[in-house]
Amino acid sequence: MANGPGLMDAGQIQEQQHLMERFSTLAQQPGDLARGKVYFQTLCLSCHTLNGEGVGIAPALDGSANRTTEALLLALLTPDAAIEPGYRMYRIETYQGKMHEGFMLQNNASGTTLAFIGGRELFIPKSEIRREGFMKRSVMPSGLIDNLPDADISALLSFIASLE
Repeated sequence: MANGPGLMDAGQIQEQQHLMERFSTLAQQPGDLARGKVYFQTLCLSCHTLNGEGVGIAPALDGSANRTTEALLLALLTPDAAIEPGYRMYRIETYQGKMHEGFMLQNNASGTTLAFIGGRELFIPKSEIRREGFMKRSVMPSGLIDNLPDADISALLSFIASLE
């Protein structure tokens, strides 16, 4: 079972540096907070929480204003680089050959429950599980906001930076 991404090659490192430079520039531009809040509620709260609202399968984002811009961008652009404990992707392979990857919500003698972006849950009975385990990947997908228009990225980053 593949466990996660390996080391980046020179091309991937260069692409990552380009993204970091682009996002750093966008983070320094004032963004529309109301617009950023809409993106935050749509994208971020589908996994994270803020003031008790949201799905809760990812770390709470309260106090994000206390993070440095670099730390915020690293978390957004390279979520696999520093996975917070308890937020690693969990993979289940069934005897029927199906693969399920998500946040491991519960695992006991009767089976495993995974949670997914948006809060959907799936219970898989132990009798159907061929293999299961944590991966070396974050539950947060890479590239989540890479393709948003620059103004929307600035708005989202400004909103996140405003969270006390």
